[in-house]
Amino acid sequence: MIASQVASEVSTKSSRTSTVSKGVVVSILDQGVVSLSNFLTSVVAARTLTLDEFGIFSLFYVTLLVFLGIQNALISGPVRVFGVAKNGSQDPGYFETQCWLQLALGGLTSLLSAGMLVSGTFGSSSLGVSFPLCVFFVQLQELARTILATKLSVVSLLSLDLWTHCGRLLLLGILALTDRLTTNTLFLGIAIPSALAAGAFLFPYRSLPFGRLDLLSRSFENWAYGKWILVEALAYAVSSQLYLYLTALIIDARSAGALNAALAVLNLINVLLSGVMGFAIPVARDRLLNRNYEAWVNWLKSVGFRLIAAVLALWGVVAVLAEPLLRMTYGENYSGFAYLIEIIGFSYIFRAVNTVLVAAFRTAELPQVGFSAQFVAAVVSSLIAYPLISQFGVAGAALGFVAVQVTWTGVYVYYVIRGALSKSAVLNRVLVPEV
Repeated sequence: MIASQVASEVSTKSSRTSTVSKGVVVSILDQGVVSLSNFLTSVVAARTLTLDEFGIFSLFYVTLLVFLGIQNALISGPVRVFGVAKNGSQDPGYFETQCWLQLALGGLTSLLSAGMLVSGTFGSSSLGVSFPLCVFFVQLQELARTILATKLSVVSLLSLDLWTHCGRLLLLGILALTDRLTTNTLFLGIAIPSALAAGAFLFPYRSLPFGRLDLLSRSFENWAYGKWILVEALAYAVSSQLYLYLTALIIDARSAGALNAALAVLNLINVLLSGVMGFAIPVARDRLLNRNYEAWVNWLKSVGFRLIAAVLALWGVVAVLAEPLLRMTYGENYSGFAYLIEIIGFSYIFRAVNTVLVAAFRTAELPQVGFSAQFVAAVVSSLIAYPLISQFGVAGAALGFVAVQVTWTGVYVYYVIRGALSKSAVLNRVLVPEV
């Protein structure tokens, strides 16, 4: 009987390990779909638009990422933590409430983006509708992705992203082949597939009557947790995106486009980082809530060591192939900027470390540590960005990306040394089973 029980436990453990491994693989594959789509979007834009137009598109695309950072802070980030149920005790109206909150946030940020276009240096009247629509619907589709990732429904997540991004690339391809691809139609080509996919997925979540949704308390819960991610996202815009904006202002839009092209090629490494952590964060939270502190630590360590080794290998490959990759994808005009890939790629070693540390602090309900890291990096960037770019040109901007990641690592390690992730500190903050 004992032998039978041991065999059953071994079988259960093996099944669980297999499920986790499959989840990680599918999650990476899903992130590969998203990143490949973003990469090909950038390639189509670079090959269709003029150098200056592509530089302007790059600036607006970075601005879209800033708005996604705000959405992640106030909606997606809290959902990834509080959407994980303890022993299946999740409020049935939880995700419905988040959909309504996202509609409100999406409307607000779309109006804000329209206002920026009116007053912006690089804006145009033709983007006054397409860019705000893109901001609204890309955020909505991101909520759909977050809900599926939080529920560990990675196969459905992959299906959602395949529909979204295959639709986007098909639409952009048609626009490019018919000579109708402009910065205006480009953002519409991103917005429309996101709207259709998000609408199809989120439609069932309108089932509960509006009056039964706990909008107020959930919004306060999101704010209490997400305010730190919000200020972190804003600090991130200063600490990293500042280099792209200053490159356009101090040098020219063409150089900003080249910097964006280098970042797009390195997005191969982001596929790995985002894909692994998109699955690893809810798993880490589940292990902390429903198992124990040791299971949480061991999971994060295991993910971290493997992630760092994989990033080192990928950086080596991309650095060696940097020039042919730029020439093949973006054209001869960009091949001379291959050195940017080698410089920025070095920062991804620190980024891998930071990715795991961010997961640790957020699942331990310490998002304010991320803000501290971003704030310090923003201060450092504000001090060094102009001198770096003035002295070294676009290479100085690339060095700035390295400085940002090194600064983050330093701050995170400081908090670890101070005991923020010690067993007693985590147990006092999060309800963890005594084992």
